[in-house]
Amino acid sequence: MNGLSSTQIAGLSSSQLADMTTTTIGILTATQVGQLAVTQLNALSTTNFIALNTSQIQAIGTTALPGLNTTQIAALSTPDMAEFTDTQISNLASTQIGALATTVINELSATQFGLLTATQLPGMSTTQIDYMTETDISAMTAATLLGFTPAQLQSMTTTQQSAYTAKIFGG
Repeated sequence: MNGLSSTQIAGLSSSQLADMTTTTIGILTATQVGQLAVTQLNALSTTNFIALNTSQIQAIGTTALPGLNTTQIAALSTPDMAEFTDTQISNLASTQIGALATTVINELSATQFGLLTATQLPGMSTTQIDYMTETDISAMTAATLLGFTPAQLQSMTTTQQSAYTAKIFGG
């Protein structure tokens, strides 16, 4: 696998990628993983996606991120999520953010919450919002916080709402 050219990587079919073992996936270089297209990433089994190492995950470009399906995202553990770069986190789709397990949401750092954008927030469930702390909310920009939907705002605790109000209104 290491010897495959970028043309050969581009030529791998979805079924070929789906049939790969975790051992075979592990042999791919970060450069090769970075060359996978949206449809190719989507074809990876959840087991194979989770088997990618840090350098392989970080090689996934922002244009290919939409290829990660919600089943793959839902399977991420906290250590798996820690492998994503800041740019990747801020470029996940709203549906991908919504697919993150509450255990992962609970363990995201305030810095990682600060990377989220207004367009990502509507994808979060009210259950996910339950796991956000005052510090997490305070780490987001006022512009980002405006992405919360009315239903999400209503689901917030008094402490969360206070952090939101302080950030939006500066006090």
